[in-house]
Amino acid sequence: MQHKTAFELPLSQVANSNIAGKNEVAIELNPPTIAGVGAREPDELVEVRFYVPGKSKKARGSDAGSAGEETDVDEDGNEISAAEALHNLIKDKADISAAVGDSIVVFEEVLVLTPRGRFSLEFFHESLRLLGKSTDYRVPFTSINRMFLLPKLDDLHVQLVLGLDPPIRQGATRYPFLVAQWPKDEEVDAELNLEDDEIAKYPDLQKKYEAPTFQVISRVLKSLTGKKVIPPGSFRNAQGVNGIKANVKAVQGELYFLEKGLIFIAKQPILIDFSKTESISFSRVGGGIASARTFDMRVVSKLGTPDHVFTAINKEEVGPISQYLASKNVRLKNEMEDAMDIDNVMDDDLSDDDDDVSINSEDEGRKKKKKNKAEPKARKPADEDDESGKFAEAPSVGLRACY
Repeated sequence: MQHKTAFELPLSQVANSNIAGKNEVAIELNPPTIAGVGAREPDELVEVRFYVPGKSKKARGSDAGSAGEETDVDEDGNEISAAEALHNLIKDKADISAAVGDSIVVFEEVLVLTPRGRFSLEFFHESLRLLGKSTDYRVPFTSINRMFLLPKLDDLHVQLVLGLDPPIRQGATRYPFLVAQWPKDEEVDAELNLEDDEIAKYPDLQKKYEAPTFQVISRVLKSLTGKKVIPPGSFRNAQGVNGIKANVKAVQGELYFLEKGLIFIAKQPILIDFSKTESISFSRVGGGIASARTFDMRVVSKLGTPDHVFTAINKEEVGPISQYLASKNVRLKNEMEDAMDIDNVMDDDLSDDDDDVSINSEDEGRKKKKKNKAEPKARKPADEDDESGKFAEAPSVGLRACY
């Protein structure tokens, strides 16, 4: 090693620092713009990761004569890894908090389903921060392209879904959606850290809120981002609920029918636009066709991307789904009706064959009886009418008599 500088990263360009793994530090950079108008370059450096193994070391003792090193510890006496020490140093030197300003409002201990964990949600003028025990995500409002507020099928919780572009990342996993959940009856009192003249700059923003948590957070997000919060569509399943249960491969989730598309909520949500859908088809699988209790729904895209197949849907939902998709002018193909027609035809054929077999067997039986009546009974010779003849007619009785 020649101990020469390989490259430099100005701390003024650092947007955030995060512990990406046990020994990794991920540094997010502020995206450059074209001519200062906010347009992004086609190719840009947005993240740099450093592999920093080992524990953090500090000089042992304060005397000049002392030698050696000892492991660095935090305020609670826990050892600090070298990656964590670098992460803390970058955050202090880059002064990330000063760059984004003071937080407007903070919501503690929010359950986030994707990515999984409990986070504090900190709202700033231009971004949303998710602060967890070991992770720290900063989501610029410009990267939030869609927001959905959906009640869960248990009628006890409400989910807020944020579509992100670019997605947030944790290690090698990308999360294009952020899903948070609250109990339906949970309420919060919140006061925004804004002056009246600043609040007036945002539409429908209030100084104080006292309402269910999901309503407060969705309203604050709507005002700060300027984007609409999309509710569930007018679809109702057979039980009168907004969505249905379905599977994608081995993953179970909840499928919602929106006014302009579908959204499947699971560990990795799936969003489908009707405008990009070629057709939707129903098919019945597993077991006998007549006895199947579920069906599959295949969504074919106009863009040539792989089909999305939703399985294990209750067959009672065929009618509500068909009516809703027809009202949205979605091309629909019900392969189950053809299968049922074929099944009915086969049942009819089998019943006809059974009737023929029974009629033929009855005819054959009658013919045999007539033939037996027509044949005269053979008379035995007189010399054969002895005890042996009796034994031949009833062998079991004859043997018992002999013994």
